[in-house]
Amino acid sequence: MILMINASDADESAGDITFRFESNRNVEGPFTLDLITGLLEISTPLDRELQSTYTLRVVAMDSLIGGVQRNSTVTINIDVTDVNDNGPQFTQNPYPGQSVPEDIEAGVPIIQVSTTDEDTDENAGVVYQIIQGNVGDVFEINGEGIISRGSVPLDRETLDFYLLVVEASDPSNPELPRDTAVVTIEVTDVNDVIPEFSQPFYSRLDLVEDASIETVVVDVQAQDMDLGLAGEIVYAIIEGE
Repeated sequence: MILMINASDADESAGDITFRFESNRNVEGPFTLDLITGLLEISTPLDRELQSTYTLRVVAMDSLIGGVQRNSTVTINIDVTDVNDNGPQFTQNPYPGQSVPEDIEAGVPIIQVSTTDEDTDENAGVVYQIIQGNVGDVFEINGEGIISRGSVPLDRETLDFYLLVVEASDPSNPELPRDTAVVTIEVTDVNDVIPEFSQPFYSRLDLVEDASIETVVVDVQAQDMDLGLAGEIVYAIIEGE
């Protein structure tokens, strides 16, 4: 029951009062009106997200006596209040791919995700978490949806691409549907790796004293995991005779 509509008639001979909607527009709507008692009830479930207010016009009529029937009309305004029945929805999926240098500092924002919720006020809260792809737990996401590097540093030479799955849920009603979105992050190279020789010690015991000029004495090899110019190696003799 929403409310009971009451009407009175000062005429003693007016007979019983009956009620009806002013037009047939309400007959198929979410409300029913008892013609005798004036009881206004909900006939179908309401959805505030589809319609939050209703304006009903109800007519009260006395009995038809002597060819005359009197009536009066009242306006009823109904506001549908919100309940927490909708989960958050991401505004994008997937999000644009991001590129960050491997030496990015902790806490520097990389990308911000966002959601919408058809509920209002405290019913529209959201909690974010990274549920897949965060290898080594190198990324964090805060309550505002900002993804940043956490306490664990990035290392492009270990992993240069992340496909993160971010989940949004309703903190006050965990039973509501949750939404997910994909965020991809490419880790770019910085010159942070020193060259490493293939072995710690090289020797040649059979070099003759009359070896010709440009005779290969030993072939040293080193590797640098950086990319491009940062990975090129220059060799020099710094000690020895």
